[in-house]
Amino acid sequence: MMQPYTRIEVQPVTPTIGALVSDLATVDDETWQEIFDAWMSHSVLFFRDQTMSPEQHLAFGRRFGPLHVHPAAPYANGIPELMIIRTDRHSKRNNGSGWHSDVSADEEPPLGTILHLHEVPRRGGDTLWSSMYAAYDALSAPMQTLLDSLTARHTANYEGYYGDHPPQREFPSAVHPVVRTHPVTKRKALFVNSSFTRRILELSEPESRSLLAFLLEHVQNPAFQCRFKWAPGSVAMWDNRCTQHMAVWDYHPMTRAGLRVSIKGDRPYLQDHPGGRVDHEVLDATSEDDIARQARDDDAEAMRDMGRFARRVRRRLGLTQVEFAQRIDVPHETIRNWEQGKRGPTGAARALLRILDKAPETALRVLG
Repeated sequence: MMQPYTRIEVQPVTPTIGALVSDLATVDDETWQEIFDAWMSHSVLFFRDQTMSPEQHLAFGRRFGPLHVHPAAPYANGIPELMIIRTDRHSKRNNGSGWHSDVSADEEPPLGTILHLHEVPRRGGDTLWSSMYAAYDALSAPMQTLLDSLTARHTANYEGYYGDHPPQREFPSAVHPVVRTHPVTKRKALFVNSSFTRRILELSEPESRSLLAFLLEHVQNPAFQCRFKWAPGSVAMWDNRCTQHMAVWDYHPMTRAGLRVSIKGDRPYLQDHPGGRVDHEVLDATSEDDIARQARDDDAEAMRDMGRFARRVRRRLGLTQVEFAQRIDVPHETIRNWEQGKRGPTGAARALLRILDKAPETALRVLG
């Protein structure tokens, strides 16, 4: 249902992500709350023809929380929180040219970013955003079950990235869940990106490489995206916890320039996941037997999902159980266990990766 607004006008850009919002000239408490609600609903908000000064830009960002300092980027007016965005005829690279969530390699990545562009090229220079809610929701149940159990290493290396500007601090590296829970909406969002995510830790190197390649292609699906054409004075604010974005560099030698502030976030977590945030009140009231029983139930459900997936892949290939076992190089008994929902020597995660490795095209079609 559409959120009712009385202080602002909100025009969705797509049904999935993005909305154009009316002026930021006067942001009292009631207006701020409606902007916040719209942000949580649409993940990315756009404002046209804004004349914010740097001081107003900083003040607006602080309405959402303390501001984040980028590890290495140059900043304006002696204020580390006020990041300079500029690409011109002399640039060797473009800010944000690959799909990413801002500084996801930080232990506590920024929760959101607000960009105000002052100068834009006559043509080109658009930015694309992709919804990581939609990316997660579009995956099959077996794949979601697998990803919910994984963590990944994110690492940043800005060496030479900002010319002679010295970094503000050491380049960050952190381990985050592959799927995170949004602390406000409570929705699950995929949290890997091509700029910072290096390795899925629970998997072997080849498995990690294959699964990341699939996910990083998956997040680029146009059905998850919106695209914004900038004009002088445009503002975009996006939620890094549930989106990725990419700035298109198709305007050289023209100039694209402005200022950016980001809001400090908290450590990513996956609700109800053993490696994520723990609800201690619930945990204290739960017996060890109950916890063990729930873990067994979760594992059994994952294997039932896995069995249904394996059967669909095998039937799409037109193979018997014996032929399918030969195709993916496992014993016939293993296939039988999978399709009966039995764990056997191979858990759901390993089973899924085995099929992805040996029958990738069919498996990906089934995963859809």
